[in-house]
Amino acid sequence: MTPDLMIYKLNIRYVCLAVAGIVLLAAGIGGYRWHRLNKQEKAQEAFASCMREYERAERDATLWPNAQLVFRLALEKNQNTNLTPTLLAYQAETLLHMNKPEEALASMTKAVEQLPASSDLYHLYATKQALMMIDSADQTVKEKGFALLTKVAHDTTNMTRDMALYYVGLYYWTQDELEKAGTVWSELLALTEKAPASPWAERARQKIEQL
Repeated sequence: MTPDLMIYKLNIRYVCLAVAGIVLLAAGIGGYRWHRLNKQEKAQEAFASCMREYERAERDATLWPNAQLVFRLALEKNQNTNLTPTLLAYQAETLLHMNKPEEALASMTKAVEQLPASSDLYHLYATKQALMMIDSADQTVKEKGFALLTKVAHDTTNMTRDMALYYVGLYYWTQDELEKAGTVWSELLALTEKAPASPWAERARQKIEQL
């Protein structure tokens, strides 16, 4: 075999190996995408099933334990999907209805931790987490909750600042710090002055009239 022929055959072999590698890589990527899509589809089906139980429990309070169980099983079978934080948040609600505030807070905290700060749901869930912390019997947790609520309320990237600001003012109001409450609610009214009507601004306006 001549040297030129040997080189030619080696080049053919390398090209074949390279093509085989590309095919395997493409197959691997395709398989991963299929796995992700299949996983997400199953999570969506599980969430739909959970919501049916949640709605049933809203009509019949004796069914909250069943709803909580369904959410727990869904979370066990559908981890690390885009719907995991939402499943955790709804599970927290079921636990609150079952008068299990500590477990509910733990579930809500996980929901927030699994959401990127860029998510449209992040600030909404963080506000809920903060309010649950404020309701805690533990004074340290309560104080951390108010700090979190204040942080969320003054985050300019938060699309639900009006809600967070309302609850900051309400916290001051419940503590008889009426001047601080009025200041926060006035900030809320100024924030929403040029925005679409905010139900939280209307609530704040009604509270200010009572000060």
